[in-house]
Amino acid sequence: MWLTNQSSYLFQKRGVYYYSRRVPKDVSGFFQRERIVFSLRTSHKAKAQKIASRVSLKLEDQWQGLRWQHCEQVLERFTSVPLVAPTVEPAAPTGPLLSKAMEIYLAAKGAIRPKTFTQAVQRAVANLVQQTSDLPIGAYKRAQVNKLRDHLQASGLAPASVRRQLTTLSALVNFASKELGLEPNAAFSGVIIAEAQTDGDTQKRRSIPLETIRAVQHKCIKVDDEAR
Repeated sequence: MWLTNQSSYLFQKRGVYYYSRRVPKDVSGFFQRERIVFSLRTSHKAKAQKIASRVSLKLEDQWQGLRWQHCEQVLERFTSVPLVAPTVEPAAPTGPLLSKAMEIYLAAKGAIRPKTFTQAVQRAVANLVQQTSDLPIGAYKRAQVNKLRDHLQASGLAPASVRRQLTTLSALVNFASKELGLEPNAAFSGVIIAEAQTDGDTQKRRSIPLETIRAVQHKCIKVDDEAR
């Protein structure tokens, strides 16, 4: 069912809001599909509108950039001097590899933190390297960070956990950049993450049966190692 407020580009399917927007014809050649459609993972209208508004702003910026690119290519046919300056090879990304930056970060922060802090940092780095590669910290692009986000969400990880991993990576990269006098990499900042469904969207978590708790306690006592 489509909403009357067409500016929100929302529709509901089985109670969940989706974002749906047709790609303008003048930039359709840059996209594989005619329409952008994906779930916002919430049944709350206000929350869905807030997410849709941020997505729309990003799409408008991207489409406008593509329009200017096309316009410059057309105008070049009527000029004797190219309107666009000659392409300059971008400078090679600077900074240490992500794995090395992790060592710098943990050496400074890990000593005063619990073991779980180090494990969380190592987990976030391992996930990014698995989805992309172990690159210099200045080489990562937003598309690669979004790829990690999509992978984590598809694996069933809660939005709060996805956000925690991306925040960890952002803190790591920013710290290493500051320590080494490098320009910060904004690819990890402001990543859009679909909000978790709350209240009526989720079922109440069932309590763990007392028999199960006692069985786990019995096994822990039987193992009797340091972790237990």
